[in-house]
Amino acid sequence: MTAITDISKILIIQLRPFGDVLLTTSYLSAIREKYPSAQIDFLVSKPYDSILINNPYIDNVISVSKHKGLKYFFSRLKLFAKVSKMNYDLVIDQQNGTGTAQICFLSGAPYRLGYEDSKHRYAHNLHASRGEKRYAASRKFDIISPLGIEEEKYNLYYYISPDSVSYVDNWFSKNNLNSDVICFSPGSPVKKKQWDLSSYAESADMIIRDLKIPVVFLWAPNELDDVKTIMTKMKEKALLAPPTSFNQAAAFLQKVSLLVCNDGGLNHLSVATQTAALAIFGNTNPEYWSPQGTFDNHFHLFNPDFERMTDSTFGIKSEEVVKKVKTILQNIK
Repeated sequence: MTAITDISKILIIQLRPFGDVLLTTSYLSAIREKYPSAQIDFLVSKPYDSILINNPYIDNVISVSKHKGLKYFFSRLKLFAKVSKMNYDLVIDQQNGTGTAQICFLSGAPYRLGYEDSKHRYAHNLHASRGEKRYAASRKFDIISPLGIEEEKYNLYYYISPDSVSYVDNWFSKNNLNSDVICFSPGSPVKKKQWDLSSYAESADMIIRDLKIPVVFLWAPNELDDVKTIMTKMKEKALLAPPTSFNQAAAFLQKVSLLVCNDGGLNHLSVATQTAALAIFGNTNPEYWSPQGTFDNHFHLFNPDFERMTDSTFGIKSEEVVKKVKTILQNIK
């Protein structure tokens, strides 16, 4: 397959969600290096297209709005026609779902790339094997192996606007803070991924009291109640971050020394911002979802023997978290 060189227009399809779109940025620089003069477009649903703003390796972001009923049907027909008219040479169906397979199949592209174990393999005429178990961003490289592109050292890319940086800088200045701050992000839209709130409170207390480092709680709107619950359980005084958009949250991460969080999107965002992070894993497999081992400043805690039905601490004590935080800080300074 390494003979595939007659490529001038490429379409990558990953419609959603935020995390997977961000993880797919891992191999964009490698495709650009392989096909330096090609037009590289990315098809993505709104609002996940915000992940790709100002990405230096993409020429065009094609954004798809969400519709229902007849409006959805007609919008799909328009999308099929639009993609077909673009005359792509190569379409990479990164998502391998029913809808993305349809787009890929009807694109008319000479090369249509998907995974060999996909139930929609009819849509593809190039098939990639899934490689060894490893961090999900690294596994994204598997799909482009038929192009002769091997996994290489990479970074995730996410553009942070100057306005977001200014917003965060102003808040830090008003609160007399420098970058010697630990950020806690205890919220999660998936409750089974959320470490025990009391344990978060105990850990924050110990960090403030014993390590003499300020702790700031970062939150999304649907996470504010949990954060307030944690702060009422604490004996020491922590800080509540201001309301942030996703872009402002990235600017916030870029500013702090360390992020402590659950397994989730913010942990992957910290890879893009090159922020040291400690993720606490419970019901998900760190073998796939932890950057530890791929990025030197990323770590996780995981106890595979905890009682999944009853133990919201995931079998991980607050003392373990604080000990790991101390070790990380010593190593990154």
